[in-house]
Amino acid sequence: AGVEADSPLIPGNGSVRTPSLLAMKLRQVERAKNVTGDARLTLVAPDIAGSPSIENLDEDDWHDLLDVENLLEAYFTIADSTQTTLAGIGEYIDDTEDLVNINLDNSRNKLIRFEILLTTGTFALSSYSVVAGILGENLVLPDFITRDISGFVFVNGLLVIVSTIIFFTIYKALKSRKLV
Repeated sequence: AGVEADSPLIPGNGSVRTPSLLAMKLRQVERAKNVTGDARLTLVAPDIAGSPSIENLDEDDWHDLLDVENLLEAYFTIADSTQTTLAGIGEYIDDTEDLVNINLDNSRNKLIRFEILLTTGTFALSSYSVVAGILGENLVLPDFITRDISGFVFVNGLLVIVSTIIFFTIYKALKSRKLV
């Protein structure tokens, strides 16, 4: 019987393969063999620069040549599949890197918002420093502040209320601009 040069499937792959150049030449030689009945076959390789010609191959040599060709096609299919898998993994790594960068940006934004709140609180409490600086200047103060402890409590209570109002006013303004 003849050599099966046009097996339709590549091992491990469900797709139909295109006939190779060797398989097409083999079919031509088979047709010539059927016409002449010669037991030895002659095939000349296509004109490719530097390619040796294949001459006087018998049927067993053709089977060996086709086996090598089929193995090479299978290895190329595996190599292509591996390359596709590696490209997919590369895209997955890029996507993961983008996700990590997004998470880092989100964390930085939260940290900046917290820093804004701390700065706002520090600014609101600075009114205490201003009043302490004024009272520490040995100025002549009104009697209701220096007469007894109730003046001290009054000044400190007033400063707590003023600082709280300043803090919440700034916080509300930042919240309306969506900075906090």
